[in-house]
Amino acid sequence: MSASPDPALAGPAPSGPGNLLPSLATAGLIAAVGLIAWGFPGIWLAAALLPGFILGSTGAHVARGVRKVHPVRPGVIALGIFLGGVATAAALGLHAAATDPVEQRIEERVTIEAPIELVWDRVKLADQRVAWSVLMNEVEAIGDARTERVGTRYRVVLNIDGAAMPGEHEIVTYEPARSVGWKVLFPGGGRVEDFTEHISVSEHAGNTRATYVITYRVPSVLGRLFNRLRVRSMFREATKLSLAALLKKATE
Repeated sequence: MSASPDPALAGPAPSGPGNLLPSLATAGLIAAVGLIAWGFPGIWLAAALLPGFILGSTGAHVARGVRKVHPVRPGVIALGIFLGGVATAAALGLHAAATDPVEQRIEERVTIEAPIELVWDRVKLADQRVAWSVLMNEVEAIGDARTERVGTRYRVVLNIDGAAMPGEHEIVTYEPARSVGWKVLFPGGGRVEDFTEHISVSEHAGNTRATYVITYRVPSVLGRLFNRLRVRSMFREATKLSLAALLKKATE
């Protein structure tokens, strides 16, 4: 009769099959959280597989340790939790970004105790905007830019998140004493497309209401993730600071 093999010499039990079900269950849970929070992200739903595998495998390691299949390794558990947490945050971020709209819009407004004509003088020309817009560092006319009409263009140096960026402004809408809109052209491209700024003024209870709108497109999912993390908040802060500076300039 042959002797039974010594369990101590048999080595650890195979871990692959034992990891599959907990990994899929964890991935499904992560995906369900994203679906409930933001809706269906298309192919980006698969981003939940990586954190599911890491966390599911970590959980399976703990379960096998409890059953005395192999010793529990605290370092493996700590690393799995850390990497799984990072991967989960990334997967949920991509899920949210994939369901975000491509078209982005930011709108802020302020009421200024000044005549509408005075406020309009501050906003109608790009070269006046250097005094109050935090997005504008320098302006140089291309041709007769003092002629206020659709198609007028300026070379500009923009302030994008503290970094100087050369570009061009082109007036795309213009209604005298009411509103003006610029399209921003970035040579060499950028993270966003079709970036436009629009400022309108209207009378409001004897004062002037100024409305500042920024619109842009973010076609890529990774771009929309960065938009969620930084770009949108940066532009929202810029609109608020610019309107605050416009209020100050118009009431000096």
